[in-house]
Amino acid sequence: MERTVSMCVHMQMGTLGAGNHYAEIQVVEEVFDKAAARKMGIDKIGQVCIMIHSGSRGLGHQVTYIAPFWSLYPCHMPC
Repeated sequence: MERTVSMCVHMQMGTLGAGNHYAEIQVVEEVFDKAAARKMGIDKIGQVCIMIHSGSRGLGHQVTYIAPFWSLYPCHMPC
């Protein structure tokens, strides 16, 4: 098992992974929420940003596996 994991990691080094993983270069044209933008380091029109989605490895799978059971055992959290 350890060798298989090592081989998979080695094959993906330097990539974003498989599936819907991407890197996108964006230019800010308009800001709708200045306070939120400022928190993310976006402070001017024309600023170049990079958005990267590379997955959550096992976490995303685990969440989607467990999520249907959340409705069976509701946890009432304060708002």
